[in-house]
Amino acid sequence: MALKILAFGVLPAAFTDYFQMGISTGHQCFLHLCKVISSSEAFQEQYCPKMTRATAKKLSDLHKSIDGVPGRIASLDCMHIGWRLCPMAHKGHYQGSKGFPTIVLEAAADYNLWFWHATFGYPGSLNDINIWDQSSLLKSFLDRTYTMHYARSSVKQSVGKNNCEN
Repeated sequence: MALKILAFGVLPAAFTDYFQMGISTGHQCFLHLCKVISSSEAFQEQYCPKMTRATAKKLSDLHKSIDGVPGRIASLDCMHIGWRLCPMAHKGHYQGSKGFPTIVLEAAADYNLWFWHATFGYPGSLNDINIWDQSSLLKSFLDRTYTMHYARSSVKQSVGKNNCEN
């Protein structure tokens, strides 16, 4: 049930009939899955790798051969995700451009869809440029350090260029 909740982005109540499981039990399963994933060293090593100079060079060469852009290691984008159950007190702050509350995910991924940076929780009232101005990724570029942000890890690395898309 936890994987379905994660994959479809819905509440546990959406699957209670299918799994014959109570809402609170479904919620506990989801929290347990998140805890296991975020604390698993094997998961962290496999899916949240530390970028090395060799990795950065390999990604730069890959992007240069595919896109013709030298020095790029990832593409950056912001995704506005609808927040249907936004509390009334926060609706104005999270009001997106489409007229309903949204939360923003900022992520940088390479051609092979490996994530090297992810930050979630910006209010939907911000556009992509305002989010970039507040981004920890921009700050790390300006400080000449690259800090990867995952659920439970942050590692400082050198970085090349990133493309930004609006």
